[in-house]
Amino acid sequence: NELGDDVHHVWALSKDFGASGFRMGTLYTQNEKLLRSLANLNIFSGVSHPMQMMIAEIFLDDNWVYDFLHQSREKIRYSYELCTRMLDEMVIPFFHAKAGIFVYADFSSLLPEPTAEGEAKFA
Repeated sequence: NELGDDVHHVWALSKDFGASGFRMGTLYTQNEKLLRSLANLNIFSGVSHPMQMMIAEIFLDDNWVYDFLHQSREKIRYSYELCTRMLDEMVIPFFHAKAGIFVYADFSSLLPEPTAEGEAKFA
């Protein structure tokens, strides 16, 4: 599998499992220069053995993982549809998501004035 130096896959528990406090993820790359650069950081970013064991136990239960991810996708879909329906009702322009969990909306029409000061007042 030749992906080259410009393709990287980054994954973390925080997005798929709602486990942002776990601070555990992976990086897959064939970029040797990047791997050498990151190798020096491993001592500062290792995952504790108890955490590794706990995650391994969770991942051994295929049914639980499947059910959890299925339910999560359903909840994300519901939240996305609710959010975009409300934005439509408020006539707020937004970009329809192709993937992911983010909705980019343009709230500039609600600003009292189109300046940094107007944004500060809105915030």
